[in-house]
Order: sequence, then structure tokens, then C-alpha cells
Amino acid sequence: MPGPKQSLAQFGQTIKAKHPEYGDMKDEDVASKVLAKYPEYGDMVDTNASSSPANPTLGQYLGNVGTGALRGMASTISGLDDFATKHLPAFMTTPIGQTPNAENSARATAYAKQLGTPKNDMQAFGKGIEQGAEFLAPGAAEEKLATKLAPVVGRGAAKIGLAAAGAGAVNKLQGGSVGAGMLAGGVGAGIGAGIKAVTPTLAESAMRVTGNDRMYGRSVGQAILDDTKGITPQAVEDSARKTLRLLAPQLAGVANDASVAGSRGSLAPARAVVDNSIASNFGNRATKTAAELEPVKNFLQTDAVTNLPLAESQTPTGLLRLKRGLDADFIGNWNPNTNSRASLDAAKSAYGQLADQFHASAPGAAKLDQRISSLIPVTDRASRVARGAGITENVINKMRAPTGALAGALGGGYAGYERGGVGGAVTGGLIGGIAPAVISSPESLMALARGANSTVLPTLNPFAVGGGLQLSRGLRYKDPSNK
Repeated sequence: MPGPKQSLAQFGQTIKAKHPEYGDMKDEDVASKVLAKYPEYGDMVDTNASSSPANPTLGQYLGNVGTGALRGMASTISGLDDFATKHLPAFMTTPIGQTPNAENSARATAYAKQLGTPKNDMQAFGKGIEQGAEFLAPGAAEEKLATKLAPVVGRGAAKIGLAAAGAGAVNKLQGGSVGAGMLAGGVGAGIGAGIKAVTPTLAESAMRVTGNDRMYGRSVGQAILDDTKGITPQAVEDSARKTLRLLAPQLAGVANDASVAGSRGSLAPARAVVDNSIASNFGNRATKTAAELEPVKNFLQTDAVTNLPLAESQTPTGLLRLKRGLDADFIGNWNPNTNSRASLDAAKSAYGQLADQFHASAPGAAKLDQRISSLIPVTDRASRVARGAGITENVINKMRAPTGALAGALGGGYAGYERGGVGGAVTGGLIGGIAPAVISSPESLMALARGANSTVLPTLNPFAVGGGLQLSRGLRYKDPSNK
């Protein structure tokens, strides 16, 4: 008794399985051509049967995506095999017991091409995802090699060069050119590095950090990204204070351990910069300014609590306390209305000398001190921004202004009217008026900074490079009958 009839597509697939040279043709076309030449097979085929369900299920969609991913893997393996066949000796690429010949090679190539060719759009989608994911493969090796090459060419250049090489190799295996892959990989890595480099500045802009906050080599923006959480100013402030409460005892512990071990630093450099500033002002007959520096000099000469002379040689703990006291009394409390700029400059210079002596006398303190020093202005700036106007209030203030938001609203309203009449004008006007305030808000800027600094960007970068190269190669499913 004859079995159930096949659809045209099923019959075509049966033929193609036996004759892989037809791999580029559509299943239905192969079936039609065979039936036209051999009509006796007509009893095996139901020409009216649908080749696919009218309403595919989710499972069928996902199955096609998975099949497409497998076809992507087959395509890359085929590319690797093709590369080996062209560049390696025949005995290394021919199975044992077989003699290499052009016919076998052509049949194998056609069959491999058939396996790697998607049969519908969902399979093409699945293949695209898999092919893009392949560009992630060199990532771990690139990181290790970049670390080794960093002392020679710099880490940034090493990562860009290795990313270019990796993308070139993968693109070649996928059927593209090495040059196009290297160009795309290098450009993509360069853009990623550029975005990563500006994220600290973006974070500083969100918290309204100023130039003075970056004194003493502080990395305020990086501290916001590394040692705080959240995107709202209040969340940034709260997490910064929490981190400071954890770091301060650690720094004190490092200083105490060094002090117990007998390590010492000197007050002489800090005293010298203040004495030199006083002498310079006296020489310029600026006696009032010189007199304003006397409290700074006395702070470094006499213990403010015991009123006893301070020894020139100090323990790391003593240097840490003096550094903090100098910052609190003469830098943090400086008032431009009552104090001269010279007194602030002298205090800053003395502070820098105390910091250098402290770091030299307490191994391991420099990094902790840097983190703490960078976080202190974060708490202050985030607190001020948190007390300021929020997004809603800023939007209202912008709308009240005679210019700025008004210009944006008019421009957005005009563009909206061109596309959607009165309704479009209203929507466009609202977007044009509100968008600038929303985009420039601390929350939006911090969200951008957090996103750019996350581990997502390095992952998406090579995937995006792979996607772009696929588009350039035209991996979208094409009906072979419409060549």
C-alpha cells in the first residue's frame, strides 16, 4: 500500500538530500523540475498540499531560529574546511582511504553550502544571531594578549589591533573578506574605547562636578562609576557615604600598621612650602597676605589640641590626621570674601606635601586615600544636586523661560504638524519642549554613564560589528528562484 503523499517542499528536500548540487535551489523548484522530467513520480506528491502551516506555532518559529543557528555553525565550519583545503596539503584535508578528486570536492562543497543556507526568514534570523555571536569568541584571548602587549604598544592600541585581527579572521571564515572584518573590528573597538573613556566625564557632568573637585589628582568621575550606585543624585550620595564609611577604617588601619612597624614621614616639605610663600609675600611687601599664612604655619608647628610643638618626624597616623585637619580648616572652610587666594594656595601645597609623605610612609595607603579623596567631593556635589530641582520642576522652569524650551517646542510642533496635523503638532511641541530638560537631567546623564561603563558594551560591541558585516554580506534569506 503506498505511503502518504509528500508536499512539493518535502519531495524537493528528499531530492536535494541525494543531490546536494541542487542546494541553492528552492525546495519547490527542485520538486517541480524533477516532476516535469519524470512525471511517473507524480503519484508520490500532493501538489496541492501546503508546504508550511498557515499559522506557524511559537514552537515552529523557535525551531526555525534554532535550525538557522545550526546552519550558521555549519556555514562557518564549511568556511574553515574550505580555507584548509585551499591552503593546506591535500593529504591533511582528505579522509583516510579516499583519493582527492575534483568531483568529490565539488559535491562536498555543494552539500556544505546547502547545510549552511537558510530556508526561510526565521532560519536566516537564527543564522544571523549565531554568526554575530561568533565575533564574541576571540574576546577572552584578546584580553589576555592585550595585557601582555600593553607594556609594548599600550593597552588601548593592543585591544584595537587584536579586535581587528579577530574580526578579520571570523569574517573570513563566514565568507567575507579579512580586510573588511579587520576594518570593522578596529573601528568598533575604537568607538567602544572612546565611549569608555568619556564615561567618567559624563558622570561628573551628571553630578555637576567642577574643576576644584579634581584637585590632588582626584578621579571623581571614575569614583562615581566604581564606588557608587544608582542614577539619582540621592542614590549616588547615599552609596558614596556608605563606601566612605567602609574605606575610612581601612585607611586608618593601614596607617596604624605602618606606625607600629616604625615607619615615619616628615613635616619638613609641608612647612617649607608655607615658609617660602610667607617669605615671598614679605619680599613683595604683601604683609597682610603674609600674615594670613601664619595660621597655616602654626598648624604645622604646634598641636592644635595640646598646644605642644609638633615633631618634624611623624608617624603615618599623625600625618593622616594633620592632612585631614589642614583640609578641613584651611581648604574646605576657605572663604573668598574673607581669605586671600594665597592662603588657599599655600594650604593646598602643604596638603599635597603631607599626602606624599603619608603615602611614602604607609605602603598600600595611596590607593585607598585616592578613593576616599575622590569620593569626598562626590558626596558634596550629589547632595547639592539632590536638593536642587528635579526633572519635573526643571521641565516647568524650561517651559516658563521665554527662549530655549520655547524654541524646541516650536520646532517640534512644526515638525509634528507636517506629519500629523494638529495632533502631531501638539505631540511634537510637547516632545520638543520637554526632551532637552529630560536629556540633560542628572538621572539621564547618570543612566548613560552607567550603561556605557557596564560590561554590556564590550559584549555588544563585537556582536554589533558582526551584525554590520553580515548586512554587508547580505545574509538575508533570498529566494533562489529570483536570482
